[in-house]
Amino acid sequence: MSAHEGDTGGLVRRTLELSARVSSQSEVLLVEEGLMRAALLPSGCIEFSAGSSACSGLRMFRHGKLGMASTSEPEEQADLIERAISSARSGQPVEYELPAELGPPCNAEPRLVHHDASSMTHAGMGDFLDRLRAALADLSPHASLIGSMSLEDVTVTLGNSRGFLESYRKAAFRLALRFSFPTSEGLFPYYHGWTSGYIAMQPEEIAAEAFRAFTWASRRADGPVRGPLLMSPGALAVLLQALRTGVSARRRLRGSSPLIGKQGEKVLSSMLTLHDRPALDYGAASAPFDAEGIRTRDKPLFERGVFSGFLYDLATAWEAGTESTGSAGRNCTDPPEPVCTNLTMEPGKASFQGMLEDMDSGLLVLDLLSGGSSNVITGDFSFDTSSAFLVESGEIVGRMGRAVVSGNVYDLLSGIISVESSLHLIGSDWLPHLLVESPGP
Repeated sequence: MSAHEGDTGGLVRRTLELSARVSSQSEVLLVEEGLMRAALLPSGCIEFSAGSSACSGLRMFRHGKLGMASTSEPEEQADLIERAISSARSGQPVEYELPAELGPPCNAEPRLVHHDASSMTHAGMGDFLDRLRAALADLSPHASLIGSMSLEDVTVTLGNSRGFLESYRKAAFRLALRFSFPTSEGLFPYYHGWTSGYIAMQPEEIAAEAFRAFTWASRRADGPVRGPLLMSPGALAVLLQALRTGVSARRRLRGSSPLIGKQGEKVLSSMLTLHDRPALDYGAASAPFDAEGIRTRDKPLFERGVFSGFLYDLATAWEAGTESTGSAGRNCTDPPEPVCTNLTMEPGKASFQGMLEDMDSGLLVLDLLSGGSSNVITGDFSFDTSSAFLVESGEIVGRMGRAVVSGNVYDLLSGIISVESSLHLIGSDWLPHLLVESPGP
């Protein structure tokens, strides 16, 4: 990795030179994106598209205050600087310094462009979706499928007035699919999606996974549910949003994280170890440095249930009197804030079938609907689910007509019974199935 020496590097330098005349420190973030997409339409046709975009964000420290401005026309430097000056008049106080150079790697730098991405074409995307459609037709001829496969190729360039100028390129596939299976009570929907630098699953595997859920849904189950919950990786990813929020130093400094004062204490089950992994090879959220030019590093959030500590960017680290953890995330329009990247949970020793047998009776939860309610600050939640299955005597009996899963994330993750030995890609995270105690009546 080296400073961007082409047109992009020159544009960043010119913007920094102009802004240096009116600020004590300044920083330019330039994001250039190429997009290739194949969409499977309800008509059965595959529609191809491609495009590119660029955005530039300027952050300046002027008279001890923060000024921000952004543009989708990076060449408009004078206007960008004028708007940043205007923003600084009412900006937040700042006293910290931007990095002058990129420090040595804390771990091996992540690999960001996989062969799958380098060799992908529109024809390849169409073939992937055709194979998926054919595999689904073999398993369930009356099922339907819509969705898309896209490839995002992004170059990020970051420079500041203290001499920092670095860039990196990454590429990631984004898969978003909706299956619809006919049942005697209407259509059963099944969703599948992930974002990764390589093709994480083959079409035939995806179709088989969806069909398995349909076979469970083809039977109806009623009656009260008693016993533990078997949470799918997809349902778990929704619940982990509360932990993503809770470990942010911004929440700590605002007094709104339930983890305040608990660093080094056991707050979750000893069966849970969760890492933030910005250095994960081909991870969708991986990067060699964060949005402020601080080296990223993999770090534990919870080790055997013990809270390891908060994530900091430069602003929160300055306010707390500590150092950045290389966790700054931002887009071009907003200031940085501490964020999680790729979450990876340490696998356990249980198989999915073994977890069903161990739970005896309970509920298998495949998804949680976004229309539910949750408080990402306290961890309280209440979600409807369209894909909950009654388990009796270790067997999946059938699909519940309607189910509501509610409780508190921290309490739920303190009552883990077993953890699956396999990890599954959900969004940009690698997560297992979790068998947990019932969150309550």
